[in-house]
Amino acid sequence: MIKSLYIAGKLLAQLDDYKDYFRPWANPFPTWQGVAQVIVADIHDGQLLPELSVEAFNPDWVDRYLFREAKANATNLVPTLYLHTQPTTEKQLESIRTMVKKIRQSVKNYQHDFIRESQIDDIEQRLRLLPFDDTVKYLFTIRLNGRYFGDDEKYRALFLNDRMPYATYWRKSRANNKVCAVSYEPVSEVWGRVNTLGFTVEKPAFSRNGFDGEYSYKMFPVSPDAVKRLEGAKRLILERLARPFFGMKYLIMPRFFDSVPDEQASQFLASFLRSSGTVTASVQSMYAFIDQVELADTHTVTRFVDNEPVYYDIFFYEEKQAQFAIKLQVANILPARFRQIIAVKNSVELSYQGLTGPVSLMQANPEPLRISLASIKDYFAEQVKVKGKDKWLFHSGFFHVVDAIFYNQPLNREQLLRAFMTPIRAAFKGNDASAYLVNRQIRHSFVLLQFFYQLNLFSFSNMKPAMPQSVGLIPETFERQHPDLLAHPLRRAAFYLGCEVELLLAKQKSFYRNQPFRQYLNGLNLDVDQLRKIHLKLTAKIGEYMNTGINDKRHFYPAELARLAELDTHIGPALLLADNSLSKTEISYSFAVGMAMQKAFTIEQIRSNRLKKTVSGPTA
Repeated sequence: MIKSLYIAGKLLAQLDDYKDYFRPWANPFPTWQGVAQVIVADIHDGQLLPELSVEAFNPDWVDRYLFREAKANATNLVPTLYLHTQPTTEKQLESIRTMVKKIRQSVKNYQHDFIRESQIDDIEQRLRLLPFDDTVKYLFTIRLNGRYFGDDEKYRALFLNDRMPYATYWRKSRANNKVCAVSYEPVSEVWGRVNTLGFTVEKPAFSRNGFDGEYSYKMFPVSPDAVKRLEGAKRLILERLARPFFGMKYLIMPRFFDSVPDEQASQFLASFLRSSGTVTASVQSMYAFIDQVELADTHTVTRFVDNEPVYYDIFFYEEKQAQFAIKLQVANILPARFRQIIAVKNSVELSYQGLTGPVSLMQANPEPLRISLASIKDYFAEQVKVKGKDKWLFHSGFFHVVDAIFYNQPLNREQLLRAFMTPIRAAFKGNDASAYLVNRQIRHSFVLLQFFYQLNLFSFSNMKPAMPQSVGLIPETFERQHPDLLAHPLRRAAFYLGCEVELLLAKQKSFYRNQPFRQYLNGLNLDVDQLRKIHLKLTAKIGEYMNTGINDKRHFYPAELARLAELDTHIGPALLLADNSLSKTEISYSFAVGMAMQKAFTIEQIRSNRLKKTVSGPTA
């Protein structure tokens, strides 16, 4: 990440469109599309004017406002500051107090003499009387005799001073005549507390074993020039490329082969930034694969599609004040790998589109599953309450799966199925309230399993997976298409027992408006002994229903009886000879897939029968 930022900064700093990012002041609202305003306190000849003025923010005046955001507890060089709006009066007053506190800190720490303490108090009182609009972004600044800070060389010099804007980086840790750890070049000075890089050595955790903070430059010495390039590139790239991902953010960063000339690399980076990272077909598709958002059309694809001089890094991260906390970095991905992943994704989606929508007779054209990291995360993350707000908590398994997909590394099938079964069991225990949800979870997880299989991510298989055909919703076709599911005798028995149980549950639902047999399924946490017990109880219950009258809704029709008899030939002998060669997770998942698929088989049969009646017409 550090090297990628540095190279990007080195290239982009030479382009006129991006030079402002590498200056010590910044645009406070670079990506804001709404209204932005500037609240100005005017001081003339040392006297604060009675009224605050509110004017439209002018992005061409960033070098006049002299805004530079002070991260964490740092102090602003001049009091040009964000004034954040809040939903309640009490919180708005607190926001004003917080900003005014920063005015005082700036005046005190940099010994500004243009304003008195009593005048700062007056500014606070006048701010309290202003009507704020929560749809507007506000910036506060001060004008001196009609001139902004940037119009006065005295204050502009604070920003142009090589050291002043970066005081927290060097004040307690610097050295002379060292080698910069980013450029690998000897320089006259290095700094040691550069938190642009995603870490800081100011905390005690970074000073263990008696490490002296004054020598923190020895951990990662960075030259002043490298710092400026890193800061500018970080600001530019995060503004243009960062996208949200369920409480985190992510970005895709290009990296160049050594043989790529700087001019070509600069042109590519500029195009990449202008199109928000969708300059190539590969990257455009990859954004859609990560967050499911359909991106720009093919007009954004440039001549680099067929000749991409790059490979890519993907970063998942969180920003915590000044810290850049990288959750996962997937590095050095070739465009060819992107295209391979997308080809498999598209093929599997097309093949299973008849299975992944809601199983409902009322919906003939269900919306199919779109395979993405957003859909995969449903099995590797959970929503928790943090200070009253919902937050996604990602399990480490999610990042392992992402690694496996992009690096073509083997996945542990047992761990994957365990992740699948967690939400499936939770939905199953929800009973009627989640009757649809459990079926959806099972079917979607099964399609994701096929996606991983087609990417050849399971080391247990010696077979090269063939690209799938359209999934068959007739039992014989489905079974023929998925030999792996039925290869192991116990897995096959669990699957067919799940099919048989679903037939019984459907019969109970039509009669009782309930499914009392669910109590014997142990929350879908099954082993061999439990399969045997379920089979015995199921056989007894089916026998009971077979003895009912033909008008009883519990009565099985001839076609249903034939299906039950066929299923039983696969179940009884296998359970009789079964050992403990499969885990509970494998058994439970196979059983759950059987339940979901039998529901799909039944609905497909009903649709087929209705279609036949429609084609043949009413009988005479």
